[in-house]
Amino acid sequence: MDILSLFVVVPILTVLALIFAKNLKQSRIVALIGMSIQFAMSINLIFAYLKERAVNTDLMV
Repeated sequence: MDILSLFVVVPILTVLALIFAKNLKQSRIVALIGMSIQFAMSINLIFAYLKERAVNTDLMV
């Protein structure tokens, strides 16, 4: 599974986890965890792109 598929899977799993949250505090914690995972994945994707671009200058942007 590549990183772009995870950008679809993580929000779906977050919504499924939100269904089982009992109160507002748990909902916020689940949302924070899902958001943090997506934020980390996006930073990872940016650095992977910059690394690939440095290696291959013929990349189309």
